[in-house]
Amino acid sequence: MGTQGHLFDEGSIILKRHGLIFVSLLGLLVITQLLSIANAEPAPYASIISFQGRLSASDGKPLPDGHYKAAFAIYNAEADGDLLWTEEQQITQVGGTFTVLLGSVTAFDSRIFTEGEMWLGITIGHDPEMTPRIRLLPGPRAIYSLDALHSHTADSASSATSATSAGNADTVDGIHASSSVIANYLLRLDGTGKWPLVTIPQGPASGLNADLLDGLHVTDFWTKAETGAYAFLAPTSVQSGAAMWLSGGSTKPTVTVLNPHIAFLAQTSDSGGLTWQQMVTSWNYARAGLAMTYDPIRDRVVSFGGYNAGGYLNGTHVFDVNTSTWTSRSPSSAPPVRAYMGMAYDSESDRVIVFGGYNGTSDLGDTWAYNYSANTWTQMSPATAPSARRYTRMVYDSESDRIILFGGHSGAEAGGSDYGDTWAYNYNTNTWTQLSPSAPPSARRGAMMAYDPSNDRVILFGGRDAGTAYADTWAYNYNTNTWVSRAPATAPTARCRGMLTYDSDGECCVLFGGADAAYTRLGDTWMYSYATNTWTQTSPAGSPVPRMESGIAYDSESNRVVLVGGMDNASALLDTWAYHTASP
Repeated sequence: MGTQGHLFDEGSIILKRHGLIFVSLLGLLVITQLLSIANAEPAPYASIISFQGRLSASDGKPLPDGHYKAAFAIYNAEADGDLLWTEEQQITQVGGTFTVLLGSVTAFDSRIFTEGEMWLGITIGHDPEMTPRIRLLPGPRAIYSLDALHSHTADSASSATSATSAGNADTVDGIHASSSVIANYLLRLDGTGKWPLVTIPQGPASGLNADLLDGLHVTDFWTKAETGAYAFLAPTSVQSGAAMWLSGGSTKPTVTVLNPHIAFLAQTSDSGGLTWQQMVTSWNYARAGLAMTYDPIRDRVVSFGGYNAGGYLNGTHVFDVNTSTWTSRSPSSAPPVRAYMGMAYDSESDRVIVFGGYNGTSDLGDTWAYNYSANTWTQMSPATAPSARRYTRMVYDSESDRIILFGGHSGAEAGGSDYGDTWAYNYNTNTWTQLSPSAPPSARRGAMMAYDPSNDRVILFGGRDAGTAYADTWAYNYNTNTWVSRAPATAPTARCRGMLTYDSDGECCVLFGGADAAYTRLGDTWMYSYATNTWTQTSPAGSPVPRMESGIAYDSESNRVVLVGGMDNASALLDTWAYHTASP
């Protein structure tokens, strides 16, 4: 295998290797390390290493923005040597660059930073590890960290660990706070994806009398030890910049949100860190049957269409989890009104693709592409396309650069036609291709579908036809054009019109709600792992009310599943929720 490399900008390395990375990526792959100075402090202070780079072709042009599977490893030698640490992550290239936090999946053993040289190896996809490896060097702030690690006297150890001593700046993280173990988390943060709760040192005995939450002061803080009632910790007056106010007696506190752009939930940790939280947003409008997807380049959830009491819609809206803000894009033209359409984001082409739907009178069979940068919708008018339909499902297979569509329904609800066909759309050639795999799932409408990039499979669950609701689990492989029935030992109950998306951080599909055969609304949350072929029902705190026909998308930047609207037993809903899949 031919390799070449050279140094530039002191400490940065450019790597080249011949070969294929994915089917759609030909020629040379170039990884440029943009930030190679690693914080080599021993744990607990340097639990992660920030690494930034870019994927580009041999001509220097960045590879398409999107998700790529990568493995990182640390060795004690430039070639061969002993493997000290390794982890796999899905990297997301946005705007030509990617950033990963090494150690965020598999924690570092602090001893590896005391064993001399360290070399970082990188593997993309299923290819061999790239060469040469990248040498990791101490950053300026970490160069004396070994002195603290090797100090064993009481005085020096106290100095080295002052950040964790009870009388100093404790974090409410289940470890220490004023010399008391906090076994239960009190706060679950909203969709910011952060846990920045720290305390301001106020002397050895003061504990948590002034907390800082995301730059805003929090007062009247209550916490709970492993047993007993909630304990009150040194109240102070409400400050003008406060984000929230916790009050109450020895029972669960009452939360008053003072900053409307941040949502909180006071609770214990009996949910295992899994929480649904209703977002506090500046604007909402009720809708069900909408389509949603996530644009990683702009870090925005994109929503289109749906219906409510006023009729069918064709609005284009985006949601920013970090600010909990909905914005109407108001393009000059848009597809006609509709609901129950298929929608997916094509990361290679940077387009949101919409197909089909229902306008209240007729089923639709048109194909549209949305350009976020230009804020324009374009009707694609391919020569061949699936028949007009609603309740179809679409996902983007990033490994094969294809939109995959399955099933749907046309005609009367009680009669009409259900479909079991599988199609692939190529935006670059503007072509729909019927794939005709052998032994596909039976014809159905309203199935739940997501793409698992870690295993390169389209996952499908449930759906229904005119008389039967299904509870089966399927996996589709575009490369072999095969559907495989997975038949896990345990699965959610039979349903249709539920919501399914893939959580890249947890490497699992997340399912919420839907409707059973009698259209009774459901409100349960499940996770599916393709690797182990297991469905696991979770018991998250603060779950949304049962519903069907919601919009769902996974925000990879904030590590949140976003759920919007839907239909309960009476009307279209206007709420926005974020699902936290793990404790901070």
